[in-house]
Amino acid sequence: MDRQFDTLNGYLALSRKPGIGGVVDDRTLLLVRQLAAERSGCRWCIEHAQHDWRAAGLPVDLLRRLGSPERSSGFSDAERAALAPVDAVPSGAGARAITVVRRHYCERATAELIGCIADHHLSIEDPS
Repeated sequence: MDRQFDTLNGYLALSRKPGIGGVVDDRTLLLVRQLAAERSGCRWCIEHAQHDWRAAGLPVDLLRRLGSPERSSGFSDAERAALAPVDAVPSGAGARAITVVRRHYCERATAELIGCIADHHLSIEDPS
C-alpha cells in the first residue's frame, strides 16, 4: 500500500510548481528548476525559471553562482544536495546523488525534486 503512495507522490511531483503547497520550499525548488533548465539548454525553460525566481523576490545574483554551488557561498547543504542530481542523473551517477538528497529530505520531497529535474531533463536533445 505504501508503495502506491510513493509512486503517486512521484507522479504528482511532476506537476508541482512553486507556491502550490509541496514539501520542498520554493527557493530550493526554483534553484533546481533553474539549474535543470540551464543543463537542458531549453531557452524557454531557462527564461521561465528566471521569471519565477524574480517573481518570488529572490536574489538574482545567486543564479549566477548556480553553475558550481559546491564552491559557492549562498547555498545551504540541503540546497547543494538537492542540486546534485541535476548533473548526476544524465551522467549515470543518479543513485549516489539521490542517496545524498535523502540525507536532507523525506521521500516525498525527494520525489518532488526528482520530478522537477525529470521535467526539464526529459527535453534534453541527444547530442549524438
